[in-house]
Amino acid sequence: MPLQSICPCAASCLLPSVQESLQEAVRNYSRGAISSLNNWICSLCNVQRIRNDLRREVDELKAHKNDVLNNVALLEISANMRRTYIISLWLDWVDELDAAVSEFENSSCCESLQRCCGGLCLSCELDNMLRQVKELKEQKDKLGNLVCRLPPPPVLVLPVISDYTNSNSSLVDEILNYLKEVDMVGIYGLGGIGKTELLKAVNNHLYRMSSDAHDEFPFWMVIYAHLTQDDTLSTVQVKIRERLDLSESEELPEVLSSVTERCMLLLLDNVWEALDWDVMGIPGPGPTMKVIFTTASKMLCDDMKVRSVSVRFLNDNESWLLFCQTMGEAVGPRSWDECSDYIKDLAKRVVISQCGGLPRAIIAIAWAVGMNYDGPQRWMMIEKMLKVSPHQLAGMIDVLSPLKCSLDKLEKDMLSATQCLLYCSLFSESRNINTEQLIDFWIGEGFLDTYGHDLPFHSLHQKGTRVIEVLQKIVF
Repeated sequence: MPLQSICPCAASCLLPSVQESLQEAVRNYSRGAISSLNNWICSLCNVQRIRNDLRREVDELKAHKNDVLNNVALLEISANMRRTYIISLWLDWVDELDAAVSEFENSSCCESLQRCCGGLCLSCELDNMLRQVKELKEQKDKLGNLVCRLPPPPVLVLPVISDYTNSNSSLVDEILNYLKEVDMVGIYGLGGIGKTELLKAVNNHLYRMSSDAHDEFPFWMVIYAHLTQDDTLSTVQVKIRERLDLSESEELPEVLSSVTERCMLLLLDNVWEALDWDVMGIPGPGPTMKVIFTTASKMLCDDMKVRSVSVRFLNDNESWLLFCQTMGEAVGPRSWDECSDYIKDLAKRVVISQCGGLPRAIIAIAWAVGMNYDGPQRWMMIEKMLKVSPHQLAGMIDVLSPLKCSLDKLEKDMLSATQCLLYCSLFSESRNINTEQLIDFWIGEGFLDTYGHDLPFHSLHQKGTRVIEVLQKIVF
């Protein structure tokens, strides 16, 4: 509305309101200006105080950081822990802020701000840094736990006999290829033939894959557990819990079932009975777990209906290579290399003729000879002991113990089979045994009619055939 159109009465009414508004605006502006001027003057007076406060707060923050680092380092070393991610982040923030404050104080920017607005800009910047330092100090008490439990490594490397392991490298690949098709693989063979070494070789092959961050590594955890005859199947769960470092409140089946992207591989060494997963208290082979086990009995593999792999005896060249390696460890590689060809020929004859390609026996002989390896009489005595009383040779008890355990189990399961097997020792080692004739001998000795039922001849012969089938499947 044009000013000329306002009537005198309206103008007289509006004028007091306008005057009052203008006066209030002037008063507010004056108060703001005075307040700003007061703050500016205070800032000019307090710049040095703020700088001192900032340096003191930064020093205290660094002291807190060092305390945290010391506590974390102690826990990481003594308790197998690692610092939490929030602790790592807080420590990084402290370092970054400390570096920023030091850089600001030593830069030309600080001098420029000192001259700008009479030091007001410098005061504001210092005050902002001081606020950040105080916030980090307050956060220190809200960080929670300094460390958390380290997850166990996916695979632990196991000691093996390198030359023997290399001779079975093809079996390692074969077993791992089987695991792509089935959930469980059984390794069987004579006691002392190297089933444990093969299982460890599989483990270490997977260790190298995991260490190289292999894209195709299929397992989130590989667990090796050796079982003794005194162990029950329920102890398998105990060994798994120890490997996973589970607390008492954590249920193993739930932990295993929670990981669905990859499965766990369980390596069971020295299995003597069929694996009952309900007794063991863990999920059976399937999407979350695969199993490789070793056993002395092929029959056990057949009963469990699993893919099985047989461990063969070493050939003559592999036997001699393993013996030379073990002798090098026992007496020193240089001493054995400098030994005369005559002594080496004697040793080779004993190893090849008496050990039959059994790795554990070869290793036992090498350590039994010890430093007396260079005497011909020593080798002749060892050859005689192996033929007549091998248990008297140092280290051979460890070779014979698995055979004794297998024989005891065979006697428990089938008494007649034990008697029939021992009867075979009457035959010459250099000739094959006619099975039909052998069954007739067993019948004549009364081994197959253990309860005196006077069974007809054809029934006894059928039983003898079954005994031979059992003995062929049960490998000692």
